[in-house]
Amino acid sequence: MNEMRPTGFSSPKSPRKLGSKAWVPDQPGAWVMALLPPLAGMVAAGLSWDALWLLTAWALCYCVQYVSARWVSSRLNRRYLPPVLAYGAVLAVVGLPFLVVHWRIVMWAPWYLVLFGASLIAAYRHCERSLVNNVVAIISSCTMSGLVYGYDANPGDDAWPYMELRAVYLAAAFALFQFGSVLVVKTMIRERGNPRYRVASVLWHAMMLVVCTVMLFHARQVSNEALCALWFLWIVCLLLLVRACVLPLIDARHGSRLKPVVTGMVEFAASVLSAVAILVVF
Repeated sequence: MNEMRPTGFSSPKSPRKLGSKAWVPDQPGAWVMALLPPLAGMVAAGLSWDALWLLTAWALCYCVQYVSARWVSSRLNRRYLPPVLAYGAVLAVVGLPFLVVHWRIVMWAPWYLVLFGASLIAAYRHCERSLVNNVVAIISSCTMSGLVYGYDANPGDDAWPYMELRAVYLAAAFALFQFGSVLVVKTMIRERGNPRYRVASVLWHAMMLVVCTVMLFHARQVSNEALCALWFLWIVCLLLLVRACVLPLIDARHGSRLKPVVTGMVEFAASVLSAVAILVVF
């Protein structure tokens, strides 16, 4: 996993021949950040065909965003247009029937159009790996976790998709953990050696640990099962804080920088562990 870039695009290297990167997002970290929250939302509420349908459409939306961003990054070079048209057509085949069955989800269209537009602006300016663009991607995927959760919890309910409170908490929890992961990756790769990012990463994870500690302090009257879940979340937050502190130190003492794949493997494990902790609590 290289530096996470959930929007997953870069400036085209060669306009003469389209490779696989023009069609398929090649960043495992981006796939994890895009799909793990909605997958967790589906698991949290229980599998339903509507949720699986929406998750499939979301994966296609991610592909459409990826190829569209590459097209815009190339200044609308027509060589990069075929993937946009192809994914757009597949998305229409999968997504339009969903809109017919669950038409009220259209209320979320303005939200996602703004986020999609922001990612295209970043692509046009060639700053798709910026922190702001990472935040846009986090908001997109974490919002989707709440939407998928809603269609799992309320299958066939056409009065939805007003996001219920539990879904909001789920989306917010994933956003907190994913932003911390972005800070760690930037500290290790693109902003390596930047003390501001290192401090921000440590402070962010320390804040999350403090929040978990406060939750534990006020959870004395809950069931033993809920208390164990909160303790597990606290331990995960502690491990993530340790990783945010120790990983840059190991990198600095390594002589030559750690390979991005090492950071990627650590963050993949951290993302899965975070998702498990969130699911245990929710």
